[in-house]
Amino acid sequence: MKGRRFWILGLALVVVGIAAYFASEHADTLEHFLEAEEALPEGESAEPLVPAPLPDYQVEGVEHSELSTILAGAAGTLVTFGLLTLLVAFSRGRTSSGPSVRGPEGEAPGAP
Repeated sequence: MKGRRFWILGLALVVVGIAAYFASEHADTLEHFLEAEEALPEGESAEPLVPAPLPDYQVEGVEHSELSTILAGAAGTLVTFGLLTLLVAFSRGRTSSGPSVRGPEGEAPGAP
């Protein structure tokens, strides 16, 4: 099972790398729409409620724009993959500590 996760993660990172290379250089769709409809004055943007960890999909200190976008996408993919892996592990009851809730036959307690 761990081998399968490794290949899925690898494939996801390859897809991110390819997709990020073709990402649009324009503002996010909502910002672009608001600017086009003149709802936002040109050059201004709404202040976010929570600051983004990687604003505009750029990694600070990386000069090459495409590489920076790829790294930001890869970071997001790794965080998402990690959180989903934890969620699946906890939902299955597979934590590193504590006994299993299943009996010796693999059946839930009280099952007929």
